[in-house]
Amino acid sequence: MRVDRVVLRDVRGFISALFLPPPHRVLLAGIAQFTQFGFATDIAMSTYRVLAGFLLAAVLGVPLGLLMGTFKAAEALMEPLVGFIRYMPASAFIPLFILWVGIGDVEKIAIIFVGSFFQLILMIAVVASSVPKEMLETAYTLGAKRLQVIRRVLLPPVSPGSSTRCASSWAGPGRTSS
Repeated sequence: MRVDRVVLRDVRGFISALFLPPPHRVLLAGIAQFTQFGFATDIAMSTYRVLAGFLLAAVLGVPLGLLMGTFKAAEALMEPLVGFIRYMPASAFIPLFILWVGIGDVEKIAIIFVGSFFQLILMIAVVASSVPKEMLETAYTLGAKRLQVIRRVLLPPVSPGSSTRCASSWAGPGRTSS
């Protein structure tokens, strides 16, 4: 215990309050952010941008992932591009999006979209391709059409873990399960 007190005293003496303020000043500054500077509005805007970008990625990514996971021709066509862009950090696209769409909500939503879209496509494709062929063959044998097979055989395995897969697509390359 004595050693900890000595170390704390030394840290307080060497580090300026500008860089390491006391806890009560941090709390007061946090309260001021919400009461005087509209921090709640900033949080709401950020939440809107993240949800818009991610929902757009999910709406486009899930069907493309199902397409890649079920048809080898689609996988062969799309996987090289998707696999390449997946490992590029989303921040690398910021200068391009600034040039293409300017600075504003569209640019920010586009960055969120790119950061999750390609991850999501590959994760959904892996799940769709792991559906046992026996289930697909049984559905076709019983007279199901292609759209029915996608809706009744392929979507159920994708659906329960979609929230987990979607959340892990936000983690970025190298930190996901696929």
